[in-house]
Amino acid sequence: MRWRWTFLLLVLAACSAPPEITPTATPLPTITLLSVHYPLELAYLLPAFQTCSRQVPNSGLLTYESLVPPLPEDGSTLAIWLGEPPVKAGYIGALGFEEVALFVNEGNPVSGLDAAGVRNIFSGLQTNWDPAGPPISIWFPLQGSASARAFETTVGSIRISPNAFLAPSPPIAVQQVEQDPGGITVLPAGWENPDIRIAYSLASLPVTILSQAEPAGPLRMLVSCLQDAQLFRSP
Repeated sequence: MRWRWTFLLLVLAACSAPPEITPTATPLPTITLLSVHYPLELAYLLPAFQTCSRQVPNSGLLTYESLVPPLPEDGSTLAIWLGEPPVKAGYIGALGFEEVALFVNEGNPVSGLDAAGVRNIFSGLQTNWDPAGPPISIWFPLQGSASARAFETTVGSIRISPNAFLAPSPPIAVQQVEQDPGGITVLPAGWENPDIRIAYSLASLPVTILSQAEPAGPLRMLVSCLQDAQLFRSP
């Protein structure tokens, strides 16, 4: 009889439900959103921002383009500044120097420009590149931009020709000068390409990184990457 009870207990044990296993939740990583504000004139830096953000673990990048970037108001925001930085910035880090210059079509043979010649062109006193050359088409940057300020500082305050066009953004200015043999515009040197060339250098402006305070954590990693990338000439 005892063996029957033993057999019955074994059968019941085999048929009983297995113990429940409570899954252990794996916490998701915390994503830090980093913001970078930059001027229209330095839009060619966007790929560098994206490359550096991928080297910062558990972070995401938001980029904002404007004529003049606002000063950062929190610890996860950077502003890229072209020209002398504002004194109100809590932290100012150097990126280098960028040249602001006059660009013409690659096929334009003009050379030997000086400040007086530039004033004649942009005021409208000179309307052709030479007696038999194409008419001059001026694409002037937006007022308030670093390029417009560099022009005024170097060439002087002049009345721009009423026939000049206003370039709403650097890519449009580049496109127009690429397509027009008589085109001329004012841009940072980073926009140079095989179809346009520098005809006259206006100024060398500092490029800086601004933040509310000394960058720390993921923001510090982003700043270090941008500085190590050597995007501009050394001071």
